Amino acid sequence: MPAATPSDEHVQMQIRTLLDEQRFGVLATRDGEQPYASLIAISPAEDLRTIFFGTLRATRKLRNLMREPRAALLIDSRQNLAADVAEAEALTVLGQVQEVAGDQAGRVRTLLIAQAPHLERFYQAPSCALLAFTVERYIRVSRFQEVTELVMR
Repeated sequence: MPAATPSDEHVQMQIRTLLDEQRFGVLATRDGEQPYASLIAISPAEDLRTIFFGTLRATRKLRNLMREPRAALLIDSRQNLAADVAEAEALTVLGQVQEVAGDQAGRVRTLLIAQAPHLERFYQAPSCALLAFTVERYIRVSRFQEVTELVMR
């Protein structure tokens, strides 16, 4: 008998739990030829449709995103323990990134600072670009091989 497929609501709850527990992710961009990975501080929107982050304007990641806005983001719960094989979960987020501006930038900055007050000076700096990762799909892997997907419509 095939295993039951979890409902979208159940998958959303699992994704929300992981996003609430983790403050960082690895952003994958590319410059046309070569992939590039960067550690970023993240702040998800309540509806899971957007994940916000900031970066300095003079970074390779921003330059890559301006050329190619499609990106991937990896968020995981590993702790470098043997138990991670059975207990850690990983979330790959696929979507597109764009800079936020105007009134939205103020709201995003407030959200990012509330999540990481120790980064307030960074987010307030004129050299910091505020970005919105618009989620198209979540791919969640648990127990090292159980895969569930959530397509955002």
